Amino acid sequence: MPYPQNRSHWTPRPHAVSGRLGRVAASVAVLAFLVAACSEGGGGEKEEPKGDQTSPAVQEVEIPEATGPLDLTVTPPAGYVASEGAREFPVAEQFNDYVFALDGGAETSRIYVSTYLLDAAVEEDYAAQLEFVRSYFEATGYEYTTMNDRATIVHRRDGVMMFNEFTDGAGNELTQQNHFLFKENQLILVTCQWHDDFDASFQGCQDVTANLQFPEWWL
Repeated sequence: MPYPQNRSHWTPRPHAVSGRLGRVAASVAVLAFLVAACSEGGGGEKEEPKGDQTSPAVQEVEIPEATGPLDLTVTPPAGYVASEGAREFPVAEQFNDYVFALDGGAETSRIYVSTYLLDAAVEEDYAAQLEFVRSYFEATGYEYTTMNDRATIVHRRDGVMMFNEFTDGAGNELTQQNHFLFKENQLILVTCQWHDDFDASFQGCQDVTANLQFPEWWL
């Protein structure tokens, strides 16, 4: 909306008004001036706006078309080293796995960071994402002793966290903390797994989730 503009008004000079007709005209001009001033809110002249009042332009980030799972740069947390291996049941056929083992810890004390290209986009709605997560766990065939969900935030990104205890295919009793992070048909899954090394595993999980670097268009 344009700002109100200041207006200056012409006042008749006394020597320019002659006779009765001139005095009447001068009175009418003064009355018109007062009426105009009242209609503008009174109180004298309005100040010009100071500075640039335009809103800063919002820079849009282009979201590239997903043709494969994301490539991430993942740094091992303190006390962990890069390792071979993969999770038993990947979420989708196309994925990248980043696996870290606790240095000097049990063989099963691991952190997995996996990226997936899904067949279809998942809505940015907690209920829809939770349904996807539960369907995945049911498809693994694991026997769970406990399983519950809650909202999570991984480096400013909302997601679904699923805590579960189960026995894997090799008979190992394990505990997992899983963070599912969705963006259209892309998924990042951070899994912290342990049995005997709770303190070190918990700290390693905190480090990874606090420092995980996303592509700019994810945030």
